[in-house]
Amino acid sequence: VFPYLTTYNKLLLKGAGAKQMIDANITLNGSFTNDTTSTFIASAVNTLILNDNWINNGTFIHNGGTITCNGTTTISGLSSPTVNNLIINSGKTLTGPASSTMGVAGNWLCNGTFNHNSGTVNFTGTSTISGTSTITFNNLSITSGYSLTGRANDILIIIGNWMNNGAFYHNNGIVTFNGTTTVRDRKSTRL
Repeated sequence: VFPYLTTYNKLLLKGAGAKQMIDANITLNGSFTNDTTSTFIASAVNTLILNDNWINNGTFIHNGGTITCNGTTTISGLSSPTVNNLIINSGKTLTGPASSTMGVAGNWLCNGTFNHNSGTVNFTGTSTISGTSTITFNNLSITSGYSLTGRANDILIIIGNWMNNGAFYHNNGIVTFNGTTTVRDRKSTRL
């Protein structure tokens, strides 16, 4: 179990084996790197707070926990993570992995800015999008057997492709396709 502190300037997880986050909120003020041979297991009940970049080259297991972006954060590396709950705080920015797929198994709360970075967000659980910011996705997909509920009475913008293999609930909101979009929908989504 790690870490021994609750605030780090930079954190590098290196070497084979699992690194289990303790059940406490952990703040990373500098970059967070999960090396290729490392497996990082997040806390199931607390939050990993990112104030800088996340370089994920190894295995990340969300464990039902929460990632909060509280700075200018870019996710990069050889292995795009699937997170559980994702929070982007007001005035803060998250840039997704470049032209890659990031998974979200829980809820997405966006009060800041999300830059899609020409990538895909794949919802892999029973998820709800909420928050005060309008979100623009490049590609959005919903995994079979799972659901996504859009922001209540608000707009969701898709500039790339839409693939719904699960269920989408519009929540009295609007989905705007603002680009050249292919809609692949095995569940007859009502937008």
